[in-house]
Amino acid sequence: MSFINTDFSFNGIWASDMGVSLISIDRGWLKRKFGVKKSINKEKIRYRDIPIYYNSEKQTDTISITIAKINIGDTVYEQEEWEQIAQWLFAEGYHEFISEDYPDRILYLQFIEGEFNDNWKNEGYIELQADSLFPYYLTPVQTRTFDLSSNNSSSVIKYYNPSNVDKYYKPLIKIEVLSNQIKIKNIDINNEETIFSDLTIGEIITIDSETLQIQSDTGNERISNFNFVYPRLTQGLNRLEITGKCKITITSQFPIIM
Repeated sequence: MSFINTDFSFNGIWASDMGVSLISIDRGWLKRKFGVKKSINKEKIRYRDIPIYYNSEKQTDTISITIAKINIGDTVYEQEEWEQIAQWLFAEGYHEFISEDYPDRILYLQFIEGEFNDNWKNEGYIELQADSLFPYYLTPVQTRTFDLSSNNSSSVIKYYNPSNVDKYYKPLIKIEVLSNQIKIKNIDINNEETIFSDLTIGEIITIDSETLQIQSDTGNERISNFNFVYPRLTQGLNRLEITGKCKITITSQFPIIM
């Protein structure tokens, strides 16, 4: 994977602060991640030329990058530098990787392999392999709060879904309840409506549409107060008609292929 700019952030630390930068050892065209890797599920039937197609599944990638020291005249790696760079890049778990090329696009990577190309003087470059947690980029986490505490009837709020991966995105929504019934109608998904009834004033309801979980900070079980329509966002503009007084917070991190 190649980059135009040389700096990147991993696990909240910039490469330039560690004394290294991205480099390209290939001449000519830049190679960049594009689209999404897929596996195809199909079945070959005996005596038929055309197989039965079932579906496709998105696959994660192995990302390759190359880094080297950036200070001219200081190209020798000291042992302490080796240890600091290794500790930084080979931390346990998946961490945010952000390049200067795409500062608003995030990969979650875990470095799994490295190789130092040495000129016998402890100078050279490091080739790295990382496993990607997701098969696409993600936008930065976005959290927006809409104060509808004076909402005597209904109000329309707007929320944009920039994803180009799936038709619908499942957000995390928190509602500070200020009336006994709350309705969330998505005008742009055929007036699809989420309804909560017989709520307690002041409680906070959390709706995780991805995991299909409903929680109340009161500890009360709220499934019986819910119509089982989990809120979702279609690609592009979403007009959400909110009925009932509340403060509603929507948290999202959209998948992007590019």
